[in-house]
Amino acid sequence: MAGTVINRGNNKWELRISMGYTADGKQIRKTKRVEATSARAAKKALDEFYMEVMSKPQEGTGEQMTFGELVKIWEMKHNSKKALTTRHAQTLLLQKHVLKEFQGLKLCNITSDHIRRFVERMRNVDSERHKKNEKNKLSDTAVHKCFKLVNHILRKAVDWKFIAKNPCDDIPRDEWPKPNYHHYPVWEEEDLQKFLQILENLPETKSNVKNKTMFYLALISGARKGEFSALTWDDVDWKNGSISINKAQKYVNAKNFEISRPKTEKSIRTIYIDDYVLSLLKKHKENQDNYLKSKGYENTHGYIFLGKQ
Repeated sequence: MAGTVINRGNNKWELRISMGYTADGKQIRKTKRVEATSARAAKKALDEFYMEVMSKPQEGTGEQMTFGELVKIWEMKHNSKKALTTRHAQTLLLQKHVLKEFQGLKLCNITSDHIRRFVERMRNVDSERHKKNEKNKLSDTAVHKCFKLVNHILRKAVDWKFIAKNPCDDIPRDEWPKPNYHHYPVWEEEDLQKFLQILENLPETKSNVKNKTMFYLALISGARKGEFSALTWDDVDWKNGSISINKAQKYVNAKNFEISRPKTEKSIRTIYIDDYVLSLLKKHKENQDNYLKSKGYENTHGYIFLGKQ
């Protein structure tokens, strides 16, 4: 459907087409009154009205809007609905790189050449290495994320009819920045067996019991770090020997994190554990309860794995 039709009675219909939003977030709408003997006829008139409107130059649809104004609307209409971790990551990219380049530019003046120059500058930006405190060029992955964010925001501008075309589309796909993700090595069976032997020979201290429990659960379930961090004791079914993975801890920064549902519904699952791992869990819970009692602490949320124990 190109828009909406409203029955005003007596074969009178109002046709409405959304043309996007103004810089302050107000909807721009084209309307027309027609006569039609049925809803089907009114919908046909709407399609004709839509083609008529779209074939003419559109005034006041946002091309004079600056990129910075577009970002404010994007944050309100789109990014505000995303997870906290996603919002935080997008905000950092915008503040550190993207807005410095595009904030004051009018949407109608942003071209593919401008975006190409932005990408090239990003490839030469110095980035502080936190561990070694030395300067290094932005990684290919960081440059890719900056371009991807600009492309996404401009694509939304097209969807909201602020601009007719995304200038990123004028750049051939093979020229788009590509990420360079690092893949972690996978243990061979022989290496795993050696590690398990070392693990089993460790003294049965509280810390070792906790770490053994975490490792065996990871081995059995394939759970991610965030899923482990969010596990609570009420996720454990002691009778049936299973654990429900239904949430994840998402890191924002050193002071902030959120607990929410996993990214996809397929990530919500029940894993079954053997008697040995179940016994480790019981021993770990006993140790945890004793530790909390001795310190006068409370595990309010019932997390299985605490930072200090």
